[in-house]
Amino acid sequence: MWRFPGAMLTISEEYRFSGHMHKDFLSMSLRKGVSFYAFREPGSVEVIYGASQYPRRGLHVGGFVVAPFDVESHGMSTILPDMDYDGIKSLKDLAFPFDDAAFPFPESSTPRTSHSEAVGKISAHHREHGGKTVLSRVIVAEDCLIDIDALFRSLCGLYPDAAVFCFCTPESGLWMGASPEMLLSSSDGSLHTVALAGTRLAGTEEAWDVKNIEEQELVVDFIMSAMEGLAPEKGSTFTRVAGPVEHLCTEINADAAMVSDVSSLLRRLSPTPALCGSDRGESMRLISECEGYARGHYGGFVGLYGEENSFGFYVNLRSLRIEGRRAAVFIGGGITALSEPNDEWEETCRKSQSVLRAIADSQPEILSKFDN
Repeated sequence: MWRFPGAMLTISEEYRFSGHMHKDFLSMSLRKGVSFYAFREPGSVEVIYGASQYPRRGLHVGGFVVAPFDVESHGMSTILPDMDYDGIKSLKDLAFPFDDAAFPFPESSTPRTSHSEAVGKISAHHREHGGKTVLSRVIVAEDCLIDIDALFRSLCGLYPDAAVFCFCTPESGLWMGASPEMLLSSSDGSLHTVALAGTRLAGTEEAWDVKNIEEQELVVDFIMSAMEGLAPEKGSTFTRVAGPVEHLCTEINADAAMVSDVSSLLRRLSPTPALCGSDRGESMRLISECEGYARGHYGGFVGLYGEENSFGFYVNLRSLRIEGRRAAVFIGGGITALSEPNDEWEETCRKSQSVLRAIADSQPEILSKFDN
């Protein structure tokens, strides 16, 4: 049971139909230039949302926490809700004051040839050194005005078992997604996380191949090591469906009472090998060399930090970034010694369908702008 301060607003599933969360809350907040968020837990029928003129640096109880991919270099921020809808509405339209200095918006989509070359380079590295690195690519759409309120509702409706989020701060920009992957949660004295890796089409009947099994085991080993000293216990591994694809998943639990510093634990866990690689430092280097754009908050994490160390943080993936009339869908895949460029490209195409399906559901007329 989550425990959050009264300033945080909670609404029922009916928001999708009757607008109990004002149907234009997200777009209104964007026009007024305030930081804001909306968040729905997996399996929940409630959306928690809020806004503030100024996000705070660091981890703060009672707010919505956002962290970029490179959290060690840039740190976390918390949106502490202190404005209601009427207060936001009364503000003068300012348009959101984005600061692209830290995380520039991607200039163009990743060409298939560039992605293939990067897969080859990274795979060759791992044939010599072992391990894996997660390579991402972007699909950039120009001249498309996205209805962010409608898209959020579509994500909630299409993916009831995902963590659906939307947030915006001056540094991060505007992000929205439906994440299947928990980073870390805590309630009733227990810590919970999952090792989620390996990807194939949902409903595949064959046994998992060696490449995907090894990729997932690397994530399990990393998390168990990061939680050393907290009495981690590993559960069984099973197949978990996430929209059009499925992954290998292992649940891991630990003792929350043994955590002295939540912020330090989050930094040990993020970015996980499922979004970065088995050797974080070397994978960061390869990602910087091969991707050609700033990931920003893709691969970081988001979530609610409540009272009495009750929290739920999820990895920012199956997501897109929106700025004005531009949008960028971010997708990635784990590259190992066994990776083949064509297979890796097709995997990212399948993963991109999570966001593209929601765009088709909410605004089918702009889907053609996202050339996959």
